[in-house]
Amino acid sequence: MRTARLAGYLAIFVIFALLPTSCIEGLPDICVFRRFFGFECPGCGMTRALSALLHGDLDAAWGFNRGVLVVFPMLCFIVAKRIWNDVKNTFMKESGTHCIEK
Repeated sequence: MRTARLAGYLAIFVIFALLPTSCIEGLPDICVFRRFFGFECPGCGMTRALSALLHGDLDAAWGFNRGVLVVFPMLCFIVAKRIWNDVKNTFMKESGTHCIEK
């Protein structure tokens, strides 16, 4: 299970890194909030902003959604922590020692 989750994290990162932001821009709008209320929610443009930031285009990321400067570091921290815990627990399990998380 942990190996599959690690592979999933890697696959998502690779897809975002290889797929140009212009391809993401062409996708249909799926924001339910925008469809019901007619204006953008605070998260609108975040996928495009994350893609632009991964491609090194800070200006485009800022233009898509300014919240990316807060969300991206938090997302990196959360993913890095989960990867670290999965790797740590996998190696601890293989070596025969047990790790108890608090």
